[in-house]
Amino acid sequence: MAPQSLDAQLAAAIRARPLLLLAATNGLTAFAALYLHAGGFRGIGRMVVTAAFKAVVGSAKLVAGEMVKKEEEKLLESVRDSVVGKIHGERYKSLPKAGLKCEEVVSLMRKGYDNDGASWKKGQVSGQVYHGGDDVTGLLVEAFKIYAVSNPIHPETFPSVRKMEAEVVEMVCDMFNGGGVACGTTTSGGTESNFMSVKTHRDWAMKTRGITAPELIKPTSAHASFDKACHLLGVKMIEVPFDPKTFKVDLKAVKRAVNRNTIMLVGSAPSYPHGVMDDIAALSDIALKNGCGLHVDCCLGSFVLPFLAEAGYPPPPF
Repeated sequence: MAPQSLDAQLAAAIRARPLLLLAATNGLTAFAALYLHAGGFRGIGRMVVTAAFKAVVGSAKLVAGEMVKKEEEKLLESVRDSVVGKIHGERYKSLPKAGLKCEEVVSLMRKGYDNDGASWKKGQVSGQVYHGGDDVTGLLVEAFKIYAVSNPIHPETFPSVRKMEAEVVEMVCDMFNGGGVACGTTTSGGTESNFMSVKTHRDWAMKTRGITAPELIKPTSAHASFDKACHLLGVKMIEVPFDPKTFKVDLKAVKRAVNRNTIMLVGSAPSYPHGVMDDIAALSDIALKNGCGLHVDCCLGSFVLPFLAEAGYPPPPF
């Protein structure tokens, strides 16, 4: 029997294993496409190294993520213990069948407060209690007693509440050199104040500049309430670093982050975590140059600023 030619052998192999031929053809096609895309064998080598690096980094991230998750669980457990573990007495989960007398309710509250302890009187807390002395506390109690039945949202019914609010706003504007055009309103606290500022800037930018994709620039040291406000109001938050030595916002980073969608900058006087004042005057220059707003968050300790000169310290330049 005469030997088969190469062509005949190849034809026989194709008939015997068609799928193998198809796989080989596809493999060669894929390699040729990869060769052309990578620009030769060196390019393929770089792609392999990059893929391997990504695989290693991805695995490291996965391991680190699991470690972080475990630490978060430990932290949450410690928070639960520090809060729930300190609760004393009976817990009411529904309305009692028989109502308590007034003196019984007062007694429960007194026992609860006594169990809480008075660590704040020893200065063992920070940013939790604002105590101006027993005389001021007594005045607050009397004020709450007098205006317990009132509603500031209806100044036509309670004009004295509106009068006090306007007077407090004007006093604060005067303390911080607001001038005759400064105005304001009272809120429930710092978080709501920052929230209202973001909302006001967002609405102002939409109306006056037609900005539909608003952005806010704040240092990482600024209060977390800005994160909440941006999340709820649909504003993109751009965080910039602070100087690791001075703890003031990095002004160069602020300038790089500003663009046509920037509606406001944020500065702290002082900042919540460090008690350091950002360079408000420089932030003001950036805001004026770019036609955006500037919100100065007067966080804990801000009411000391107007009296620094009297205490012998240089006053802030704003």
